[in-house]
Amino acid sequence: MSRLAPSLQDILFRLVSHGLQDLTARSEDDERPGRFPVVVKPETRRFLEAQASALGSSIAGVAGAILDGVALSTVHGDDGQFSMQAISDRFTLLLHEHQLSFPAAAEALQPFGLGLEQLSDRQKMKVALTSERLSTLADLFYVDYDWLCGKSPTPGSQRGFHWYKNPVGAIEQIIAAMGEYPDVELCLVCSRGTDFSIHDDDLPQRKLPHLLPVLIRRRPLPGSETLEVFETGLEGRWSYWACRRDLKMLVNFANSAALRGAGVRLTGRYVAPDEYARLRDGRILAASLLAGSRRCDWFPEQYVALKGDARESKDWKLILQEPNLQAEHKRIESLLGSLRKP
Repeated sequence: MSRLAPSLQDILFRLVSHGLQDLTARSEDDERPGRFPVVVKPETRRFLEAQASALGSSIAGVAGAILDGVALSTVHGDDGQFSMQAISDRFTLLLHEHQLSFPAAAEALQPFGLGLEQLSDRQKMKVALTSERLSTLADLFYVDYDWLCGKSPTPGSQRGFHWYKNPVGAIEQIIAAMGEYPDVELCLVCSRGTDFSIHDDDLPQRKLPHLLPVLIRRRPLPGSETLEVFETGLEGRWSYWACRRDLKMLVNFANSAALRGAGVRLTGRYVAPDEYARLRDGRILAASLLAGSRRCDWFPEQYVALKGDARESKDWKLILQEPNLQAEHKRIESLLGSLRKP
């Protein structure tokens, strides 16, 4: 299937300035070849890593865009007709990282006035990407508007999925998402090797268990493709009682709703430590790490059991005894009871 891709010149001359600054600081001792899925020289891999970091993209996404740009330039010639501004380059990468083909992107974006006619013609695309449409697209894909319009190197939105000290509000967000999308997933992303048995919050930060809740919304598109969008929440520290308390109420709701078949899934996902840091800081699109995958590496419900788990029972005793938390818990139970039965 045809996919949107910037030309080689656009990638090299318009989008790499931030990456080149990072590249000069990278170690030259790492001589491993990279596979994604082609083998390249170590310096090429370092170059692509730097561009991916600067663009908030994946190595595969940048490499694919460069290769597509070579093909476009070779087939059509370099007469300037494929030259694009940074704004359309980032829009193109946004669609690429969300694994949307040309027709599927047009189908998903038709309600916003972006059809095949605009997406298949670079000049028409640039004209169509007005500030109003870019704001709508930033909201749709949960990315930062300033990144999408070329003003910021950081794609992560600061609006995020707010759950800390607001578990009821976060649950109402999940219920609203369930009303708009047939497939909703609450995914708790953490760095590989995270130890959730640690409840001592006085340890060094690097040793404490952290995680990022990501609310994933999906709906099917024609041609067996899927519109998949990712709203990344604020980072939580499992070893901190207040964070753990709110996460438990949030995750217990999602798990209970999933058991009822109410249209939400609960998963836990491991990513590499450096990928986790980039996601936490908003330096990479969540789609670059999570798109197209429904795997579950660990099971959050094992850490939030309301009953039957002696290791965690003390937390629930505190939640159910503290007056303010009692009220929140009752509100959450009421929301759970209001869900439509399958």
